[in-house]
Order: sequence, then structure tokens, then C-alpha cells
Amino acid sequence: FSDSLKALNSFKRQPKKYDLLITDMTMPKLVGTRLVEEIHKIRPEFPVIVCTGYSDQLNKRNFKKLGFDALIMKPIDKNKFTHKIREILDKSRHS
Repeated sequence: FSDSLKALNSFKRQPKKYDLLITDMTMPKLVGTRLVEEIHKIRPEFPVIVCTGYSDQLNKRNFKKLGFDALIMKPIDKNKFTHKIREILDKSRHS
């Protein structure tokens, strides 16, 4: 989704349909941290990867406190990104 509210509404309708959320920090209508808060109200264990180029709220030390399982800094390296997706999905399946 390119609209965070549409993504959240779809997730609310069918929360078991999704395996992973990949979000940006800065989005119109609902920023990444707020989207994750709402998602975790429905499925607290739901895995989330956040992508960002810069954020005052987010760094390599505090991203887990904010509800993210992984932090990917922009620009995104496709190989690292796909490996991180696989790692998070594998981890969530074994939890």
C-alpha cells in the first residue's frame, strides 16, 4: 500500500492474511511508529521492518523499543534487504 491508513484498514479486516509489514518512518496520514502501534494492538507478535533514510526518532539502538524487528537504512541494498526479509520471516515462524 502507498497509503498507511489503507494498509491498516486492510490489516484490521484480515490480520491473518499478512506475514510481514515493511514500512517507512515518514508517511502521509500515519507515520511508521503509529502504524506499528496499531498493528501490534491486533497482533503483538507481528513482524515489522522499517526503512528510513533519516529519523530523529529512530536509530540502531532504539528501533526495537519502537516495535520494529529490523531497521533498513536508505539507500536500500537489494541483497541485504531480501536477506533481512528472509531472516525476519524465518524468525517469526519459529516463535
